[in-house]
Amino acid sequence: MRREILPVLIAVFAVTAAAAAPVLASQHDMTGMQGTPMGATMAYDKATEKTITGIIDNVMAVPGATAMSGTHIVVKTKAGVVHVHVGPSSYLASKKIVFKKGEQVEVVGSLVKGEGFEAILARRIKRGSQTCTLRRDDGTALWPMAIAGR
Repeated sequence: MRREILPVLIAVFAVTAAAAAPVLASQHDMTGMQGTPMGATMAYDKATEKTITGIIDNVMAVPGATAMSGTHIVVKTKAGVVHVHVGPSSYLASKKIVFKKGEQVEVVGSLVKGEGFEAILARRIKRGSQTCTLRRDDGTALWPMAIAGR
């Protein structure tokens, strides 16, 4: 009888954890974007494209397989702090693209807004004489979609 209960308990735990995950994720403080819905779809919109310049204040790798996972940089501009979603960490590593705190950057990307957050989806990041192109002119990502959530 005891062996029959264990699979049931495991199933109940798995279902409970799966149901609670979206609630917990939506309350997670992701790199200063309190209330960011991690499962949100963030589509690149050429109409909201803007250019910012500033100094990288922080570089983070956000784990998971969501729209917000991957490498992020926080850029201090004259107007304030801007969160930039760069792209999947595995893609950046494969291209040997590394960002460092203190680097001067110019970011071109699409401004995305959600409930309680605002960020830029990077299309191109320039630092010094180097330019990292992450998306085509129409905003389509250069990385394979199979690694988009990594």
